[in-house]
Amino acid sequence: MNYLHILLLCLAGLVLPAIARSQISTVQDQSLDSLINWLGEHIYDPADSIYVLAHSALYQAMESGTPAQAAKCHNNLAAWHYGHAESEDQDSILHHDQKALEYFLLAGDTASAAGAYLQVGSDLVSSNEYQEAQNLIFQGIELYEQLEMPDRIAGAYAKLSFLFRNMGDLDKAMEYGERSVTMFRNDAPEGYVVEPLLYLISAYTDAGQADAAIDRANLALEEITNAGGKEEDPGGYLRVMGLRGKAYESKEQLNLAMADYEEAWAFAKSLVEKEEQADGYKGDIGSILRKQGKYTEAIPYLEDYLNHLSERNYSATTWQQFLSLAECYEQTNQPNKALQATQRGWTVRDSMLNGRINALETELEVKYATAQKEETIASQEARIGQQRRIVWLALGGLLLLACIAVIIWLAYRRNQRLAKALANKNEENEVLLKEIHHRVKNNLQVISSLLSLQSAQVQDPTVRSSVLESQNRVRSMALIHQKLYQNDNLAAIEMKDYFETLGRSILKSFGASSKHIELVTPMEELELDVDTAIPVGLIVNELITNSMKYAFGDKQEGEIRISLQREHPDQLTLVVADTGPGLSATAEESDPASGFGSQLVHLLTIQLNGQLETKQEKGMVTTLRFEPTKNEAA
Repeated sequence: MNYLHILLLCLAGLVLPAIARSQISTVQDQSLDSLINWLGEHIYDPADSIYVLAHSALYQAMESGTPAQAAKCHNNLAAWHYGHAESEDQDSILHHDQKALEYFLLAGDTASAAGAYLQVGSDLVSSNEYQEAQNLIFQGIELYEQLEMPDRIAGAYAKLSFLFRNMGDLDKAMEYGERSVTMFRNDAPEGYVVEPLLYLISAYTDAGQADAAIDRANLALEEITNAGGKEEDPGGYLRVMGLRGKAYESKEQLNLAMADYEEAWAFAKSLVEKEEQADGYKGDIGSILRKQGKYTEAIPYLEDYLNHLSERNYSATTWQQFLSLAECYEQTNQPNKALQATQRGWTVRDSMLNGRINALETELEVKYATAQKEETIASQEARIGQQRRIVWLALGGLLLLACIAVIIWLAYRRNQRLAKALANKNEENEVLLKEIHHRVKNNLQVISSLLSLQSAQVQDPTVRSSVLESQNRVRSMALIHQKLYQNDNLAAIEMKDYFETLGRSILKSFGASSKHIELVTPMEELELDVDTAIPVGLIVNELITNSMKYAFGDKQEGEIRISLQREHPDQLTLVVADTGPGLSATAEESDPASGFGSQLVHLLTIQLNGQLETKQEKGMVTTLRFEPTKNEAA
């Protein structure tokens, strides 16, 4: 696989500059600064070439060695991941925002560094790392106070309102939110006050003060209108409508809430290329339908919403949507699905609570340490008088003990330095390895984007299908590297989670025809090293693709099962099965893409020293038996 990585990196290095040159020709001044500024204005455009251009700009900035330019490039890439529904990758957003902070500090740009502290803090709030988020936001506030920038401090107070609301400290959330609103309305142009108003709407709703929340929502809509309307601030408008709907819902004014949710959904669909990219607004509509007793109608809305979040980080309230879905399943006589949804909901809720508990524990530890220090000082002052009377008698013994202590301390310091150096080296190697996997994943994502651009230009359905299948193969490899840098274990992949994520991605690529297909993974958690996981992932990718192409009609219901079991220490068994009629020999011979897929599966089976068996048993069942590597067998 090392040769494949090198090939992809070389291809990216050759293609990116060519695409960048063709796009930059639309900018009058073709300097790097002009390209960066142009990208900042167009980063939310739907074209895949924007992502390629943003990486090209980053490569040029890194070559020029200018920290300020590199920081702005990382800001653009973070914004791209945030603003594109096909990504919304919280890990990549945090990575690029942290890099931007690092380069702003290197450039000595204090104002931009302060803003970067706030942005990284906000990212960490979304990851439930509340204590570190709080520290970074206060660092940003300290810099803004040194620069005497009250409007920026008002923005920082808005971030604190967001933080404390997520931590469940609603009093502080409302306090900092109101302070931010007051400062913005005194010192900032129209429109800036919308952000803290959004956080206040949520905080007041959570605190049971729905009327105050609705009042702040109406004020936010007034500010948006005065600043140019919803077309000028589509994100703010969508959030206000959704949050005002929450406030109405808390007052049981369901019709008003439904009107706000449907308006937000309709407007969101007008902003995106694909309707499913706006599925994030279906959760609230499903919740209203559930409260109205329309359980059957609510289920697809809630399922689409949770599927929309499955490739992104869950929010603090996602667990409630799982429980709502469980209730709908229960009311429509689907007990197994109800149990699964309930378990998922409580799992998500526990994860959110653990983040809050860790933050509170850290705060309590600081308070306890402070109290202990004050108590120790008082105790020591009481003992000083007694120690003065005996100091001369103990001087000789103390000198002897001091000599011994110095010897022990020197030995300890030497060992400590060696241990620290070794730990630092290990940490550097781990960070470097994660960075390598992250860059490989990004380059594979670039290749996937290029294939997507190519498929859009192809008219022949057969050729387009082949290009899309190649895109799925690239995504299956990119997913391996994403899992590696996200996990603590950099040498192995947990295959059950990998199969679930890969399967959902492939089903999603088939569009509406996949909605009736259920993917199940009846297996225990099992780890494989990367050299084994990649060919296994490619084989599973081909088998799922064949099942979707030949086993099911456009509206046929069915099931695809994937399992990987350790039969005994010297053998692993992979089974991919579907409930369709199976892939006929005629179909195999007539479809070139499918023939290539079969050849690929055959070659990968040889690479694994495995045996492949295909049979009909209530559908097509493909079994691959192969020996694990020495590390896996151990």
